[in-house]
Amino acid sequence: ITLSFQALVFSFGNVNAAAFVGVLVMVLALVSILYLKESFSKDLNYVEVA
Repeated sequence: ITLSFQALVFSFGNVNAAAFVGVLVMVLALVSILYLKESFSKDLNYVEVA
């Protein structure tokens, strides 16, 4: 995150680089949440076989 911010500061400035990196991180977080498997209705009563 810091490397991308430092790379963008020279061409966009501090505020725009921070906004761009912030939006990028938020989009990546939302995409990762969408692809996360839900375990609410899954049976978690596993039996270990020795």
